[in-house]
Amino acid sequence: LIAMPTKKGDFSDVNRSQRQCLSFSEKKAIAFLAAFPRQQVQQFTSQFLTRSYPAGLRVTSSNPNPVPHWAAGVHMVALNYQTLDEAIMINAGL
Repeated sequence: LIAMPTKKGDFSDVNRSQRQCLSFSEKKAIAFLAAFPRQQVQQFTSQFLTRSYPAGLRVTSSNPNPVPHWAAGVHMVALNYQTLDEAIMINAGL
């Protein structure tokens, strides 16, 4: 599998290739998860590789809570490892 990044993180392109990795900023991921029923998001993420990453304005290298993203089926939640916070500990299973 070769993941190809794409800029459009939504449901609008029904012809999307399953080799594409949809990347969502933290803000867009939260809006995406709120805009659609969880079942629809889970169906989408079962067919396409998805990733979310922290907002660029997190100048203290803090992290968003990854659990809501994982619960909706997002495969990869990027975290800032500069700060040992709750999100890092959840990711490590501590």
